[in-house]
Parts: sequence; C-alpha cells; structure tokens
Amino acid sequence: MTANRSAGLAIETVPHALLTARDLDGLRALFDAEYLADFGAWDPELPYGYAPHDVHIVARVGSEVVGHVGWQRRVIGVGGPTS
Repeated sequence: MTANRSAGLAIETVPHALLTARDLDGLRALFDAEYLADFGAWDPELPYGYAPHDVHIVARVGSEVVGHVGWQRRVIGVGGPTS
C-alpha cells in the first residue's frame, strides 16, 4: 500500500485483498450514494457488472472515502496462430 498526502487529501493504492472493513464500508457508502437506485447495493466481488478490481486507488479526506478508481489485470491475445 502506498500513500500520497496533500492538503488533507490522502491517496492510497490498496490491493483488493488488503481492503479493510472500514475501506469496504467507505467504498460502499460512496458507490451506493451514486448508483444504488439504478444498480442496487454495491458488492465488492461483483461491482455493477464489471470484473472485481485487483488494485484500488482510494482518495480520503480524514477517514471519509471521497473517491475511487480500480482496475483488474487481464490477459488478452491479439491475432492467432499462423498455419
């Protein structure tokens, strides 16, 4: 986990497996405030039809989660075997 602090804002990189119960509560509050009516309650393992995140960037002011971006590592193939 890494952090960068500026003017009361903390930006942390958190692997999914290291999210705490407090992190999950903060993310749930953030996402449900925006998406609950359209997509239902947030599930960290199945977030709104997308793949779960491997890594989370969490923005906080004090202990409140105020922003998030996440991604999942994927392997893709381009082209195919040649004959």
